[in-house]
Amino acid sequence: MTVSAAKSTVTPIVPGGPWPTPDVTLASDHYWLARPTGPGTTQWASPFYPYASTGQGQYLLHHGADIGNPTGTPLLAPADGVVVFAGSDSATAVGPTINFFGNAVIIELDQRYNEQPVFVLLGHMNSVDVQVGQRVTRGQRIGETGSTGIALGPHVHVEVRVGRNDYDHTRNPEFWLEPMQGHGTIAGRILTADGRHLPNVPILFYPGPDFNSPRYYAYTYVDAMGLIWPDDAWGENFLLADLPAGAYKVEVSINGKVYYVDIVVEAGKTTWMELRIK
Repeated sequence: MTVSAAKSTVTPIVPGGPWPTPDVTLASDHYWLARPTGPGTTQWASPFYPYASTGQGQYLLHHGADIGNPTGTPLLAPADGVVVFAGSDSATAVGPTINFFGNAVIIELDQRYNEQPVFVLLGHMNSVDVQVGQRVTRGQRIGETGSTGIALGPHVHVEVRVGRNDYDHTRNPEFWLEPMQGHGTIAGRILTADGRHLPNVPILFYPGPDFNSPRYYAYTYVDAMGLIWPDDAWGENFLLADLPAGAYKVEVSINGKVYYVDIVVEAGKTTWMELRIK
């Protein structure tokens, strides 16, 4: 990784509190989840409202990832497990309030992560085809895409909860969804020199071999530790999934300076990037 800096004019970014910094040399990928929709459907999560964002101030803090498809698109179990919630949330809140996810399914996975249970929620469903206590297998139909609850259009909200089946115990689901074929993930930390979180930092990705035009973008997480969480092993404060494998120049803009980082994304793997700013 190489870094250089150039002057620019940007909106001031105020550092937040200390950020977790686990040793990423000990981390490993845990892409345990299949995409919740099958071949011939949209399988990409929306880049406009990713995990730990507010859509640049337009929406509520996002605890998951959204995959848009027409109403009625079949939804599939992303992994083997047992259904612990199924149906309407009109009486039982599985989000911040009742009637938030509408029709939803929550599956407790057979696999555990660092001895902790892992739960996957699929929300805003049009219909639900499973019931509490039912065992499901990866790829099994469990319902249909819809727009029930608080939703602007038909999509499935995918949420990963670690340790507890609770809205405030989520992790970025794109660290769990298998990358699309030929694509990889970039994750990292952008912090102050003393390890404080830098929120809402814009990040642009220029694909090679020319590196002359940004094609992808991301932002660091909002300053909301305790409501959203980085991955236990990686400790990221930004993530961009499903980047085509290859070389990139990354542009990071912070308080009057633009930093450039050279990276190479590998298919099916996580590429790590860390930048500390004085």
